Amino acid sequence: MENMCVNSSEIRYCDQSYPTYIQIMYIYILSPLIGFGVLGNLISLTIFLIQLRRKEGRSLTLLIALAVADSLYLLSSIFSRLLPTISKYIYIGQYLEWSIYIRPYATAMASILQAFASYMVLSVTLQRYILIKKPLQSGAWLSMRKMIILILGPLLLSIGFNIPRFFELHVEEKCNECLGVNLPTQRRTKLGENLYFNIVYTIILRTILKGVIPVVGVTVLTYKLILVMFYSNNSFHNELILFRKIIYKMTIL
Repeated sequence: MENMCVNSSEIRYCDQSYPTYIQIMYIYILSPLIGFGVLGNLISLTIFLIQLRRKEGRSLTLLIALAVADSLYLLSSIFSRLLPTISKYIYIGQYLEWSIYIRPYATAMASILQAFASYMVLSVTLQRYILIKKPLQSGAWLSMRKMIILILGPLLLSIGFNIPRFFELHVEEKCNECLGVNLPTQRRTKLGENLYFNIVYTIILRTILKGVIPVVGVTVLTYKLILVMFYSNNSFHNELILFRKIIYKMTIL
């Protein structure tokens, strides 16, 4: 064979059995989750687009962007996680070796889309807060121009801080002594192995920009939303009691 990397006499026996948990996790759990997730987003997009045709859909713009971002992230995870893992561990993997070559780029794209979807959740939460907190001024606060900013801002930020991810991984041919042939293998680049890069970028910067800011932002806005709704309900309840008292006094008179 042209791809043989050792003599047939030097090929050693290896246990080529596939871990059962890998098959269960990726075939029976992850695959249906991705499928149902994409299907759910497509149904949501269809509903949003129908509503968009019937009325002014400025309030739906962020929800449409979120559904698109989440769908693209789920699709990118097929090439960044699902297919490469199947090609490595599961019996049909010999037909999917090509997926290993695109995994470094698919991983970076998945990271961009995951961050974008997280920030879009923050944008949608901010929109809901403004609509409830300042309903009369929401038209000025949530103009189409500002809607575009709430979409393009997170998108550019997500692309910007994920650019180094395109240079973290690469694929090289490595001799598999169990099979005696060269097989594509994913490896970290010198940049990906650099200690300072991993401390500053992977641990600190990505944790703050990709995790802390969206999670804290959504948590704070949700807490404020609950407070606004709580005080609004109390105010409405008090006004209702006062109205009942006035009606009662008028009835007596």
